[in-house]
Amino acid sequence: MEPEVWSLALPVEGLPLKKLSVIGSGKDLEMRIVREGGPLLVLPLEGMRSTVSDDVVLEVGGVDDVSLELAYEAPELVLTRLRVHWDGQALPGVAEELDSLFGDAPKVRQGRCELTACVDVEFGLAAQNAVRAHPAPSTAGTDTGVGR
Repeated sequence: MEPEVWSLALPVEGLPLKKLSVIGSGKDLEMRIVREGGPLLVLPLEGMRSTVSDDVVLEVGGVDDVSLELAYEAPELVLTRLRVHWDGQALPGVAEELDSLFGDAPKVRQGRCELTACVDVEFGLAAQNAVRAHPAPSTAGTDTGVGR
């Protein structure tokens, strides 16, 4: 069985973010994305892989007795890559949900938009000044997959 893959089309300069964090533990793990002028986007996670530039700082903090928050921070933080993987047979409709979440008019409930399925995520982050100096190479047509 081949996993389904969805990639967010991003401008060369990246998508400006206020914050990206991974929070929780075990089956309660989620990625939280806060965009400039947008609602909180929540992706429940099975796994994740990140690539960040040298100017992005990872802050790790305890949320409670069993949960951590991994918060990525940088001056002018930008998302440079986002790929989502899932079992298409077991989870139909995920691509459409992702299109809606990252579209111009996501469905906002109580200040947040949340994907209903657990997914694997690959993402890249940088500070905008680093993107201007060294644009990321295109990853179109490549599928590295994410281990479960």
